[in-house]
Amino acid sequence: MKYHYKHVLKAYVFSYHFIGDVMLKKKAFRRILITTVALFIVLFVYTFVLKEDKTVIYDEAYYISSEDKRSIYCLNKDDYVSKTSIYVDKELSLEDKVRSILETMTMENNKNSLLPSYFQPILPPNTKVLDVILDNDVLRVYFSLEFLEATSEQSTKMIEAITYSLLEFDDVLGVEIYVNGKLLEYAPNTNKKLPVVLTKDIGINKVYQIDSNKDISKVVLYYLTKDEESTYYVPVTKYVNDEREKLEIIVDSLANEYFLDSSLISYLNVKTELVSYDILEDSIMLYFNEDIYDDASTEYIKDEALNALVYSVFANYDTVENLKIMVLDKEVFSSDRNIMQSIWGFF
Repeated sequence: MKYHYKHVLKAYVFSYHFIGDVMLKKKAFRRILITTVALFIVLFVYTFVLKEDKTVIYDEAYYISSEDKRSIYCLNKDDYVSKTSIYVDKELSLEDKVRSILETMTMENNKNSLLPSYFQPILPPNTKVLDVILDNDVLRVYFSLEFLEATSEQSTKMIEAITYSLLEFDDVLGVEIYVNGKLLEYAPNTNKKLPVVLTKDIGINKVYQIDSNKDISKVVLYYLTKDEESTYYVPVTKYVNDEREKLEIIVDSLANEYFLDSSLISYLNVKTELVSYDILEDSIMLYFNEDIYDDASTEYIKDEALNALVYSVFANYDTVENLKIMVLDKEVFSSDRNIMQSIWGFF
């Protein structure tokens, strides 16, 4: 829309002449009137521009505020169940947000485009979410029969991805999966029995290093992985015949990742030694030798090594709120669970 400021000015100039005649064209009044007219025109133009700017800003703010960034687990390029995020309309109910998440995880669905390019959906094509019910912190999800078309290779990972994705909602403490109205007892096309209520206890990206059913420890480890666009951490649940404290297993595993393929990386120095540790009611203190340093002269520990270690410890010790890392009785790092949770959303 165009505004003809010349016309506006002409109208005010006419007013000036008219009033000037009535007031005997006093020189002082003339100066005041001209200044007033000029000021009015400047304010008029400024107001119009400001209104345009405010409209743009409001539209952007509305767009951002109307979207809710939600965590979602899908397969990365190396077929590990990994965490990423998508935007979901925050005005939706919990049930509809769950539907949106699961539709994004379904192959050949229009919502697949919401996923980053290095992630892929995992539910079979044409799978429908028939109903979603939250009952006493347990989320019941009812799927169509297409859900059972998952291959035996993808089946377990599909269950892991669904469970971990839905447990990201604050109101959800457990998940139940129904197909054709019946509770799912086994991972599709496998003989793997499922618990009635699914929690993170089912594990994720499971690795088995066991030769007996005695003294089995389950340890969650975080490894770094990279792709063309980003760097992020992948959780791995490791099962081993090992009676040691989980802290010792964590350090040994992160320092020696020989059992994993090359796409998962640990930056913890292979010579790193956990000299001792203290496990208190809500905190843990780890004492390392100097080999944990990437550069002993500057007492520098790589962030990637620290993050993997911190995530792994917090994932295995639910009651621990604070972690301190010591080298030769000197505190070199301290981390709070709530801070790490707010930044990365793990555990």
